[in-house]
Amino acid sequence: MPPHRNQPVIAIHYSSPMTTFAAIAATVVLGLLAVFQLALVAGAPLGHFAWGGQSRVLPTRLRIGSVVSIVI
Repeated sequence: MPPHRNQPVIAIHYSSPMTTFAAIAATVVLGLLAVFQLALVAGAPLGHFAWGGQSRVLPTRLRIGSVVSIVI
């Protein structure tokens, strides 16, 4: 029987376990990338793994870029 004119239609959507796993995995990876960028901003000597790898500790302009990438 269709819903009455003024009653909302309630739709229940179930996600598959694979979709849930993919969402959790993506969240973890993006979280780890944010922590990595935060470490770069704090001056950790990880610059060889980011921004072209030309400096061990990022200069100010690249630290600002890391802050921007965290926000985005």
